[in-house]
Amino acid sequence: MQSSQSWLALMRDERANGKIGVAHTADGGQHWRDLPDLALDNPDAAVAGMGVAPGALLLAHNSSLGSRATLDLSQSADGRQWARVQTLATGAPLDEFSYPAMAWVDGDLWVSYTVDRQRIAWQRLASKPARTGGQP
Repeated sequence: MQSSQSWLALMRDERANGKIGVAHTADGGQHWRDLPDLALDNPDAAVAGMGVAPGALLLAHNSSLGSRATLDLSQSADGRQWARVQTLATGAPLDEFSYPAMAWVDGDLWVSYTVDRQRIAWQRLASKPARTGGQP
């Protein structure tokens, strides 16, 4: 969400070019229009986006065309131009970090995702020292 009426929908797309699809509404969801795909590579994998403040959008996404072995966190002021903030998880080419979800609780960002579709991992990202864990 960019404001109470202006929203972006960021979507996985199985087209061969491997990008993140975008739609925009300026009237609280009554009408939507497609925008050009983001410049970010994506291997037809789920993404999670969140507006944490006006002009502060976050996106958890896989950043490779060929695999889900890297999960990144990126930020944007406008929802169109994104910069990687940090890598959340990375592994060997056959590893998979997928299906991210995000929650903003008490000023901290919580990100969860699956590891090889076998278990759930999570990270807490905060202005104070970050705590990570949740990998059984």
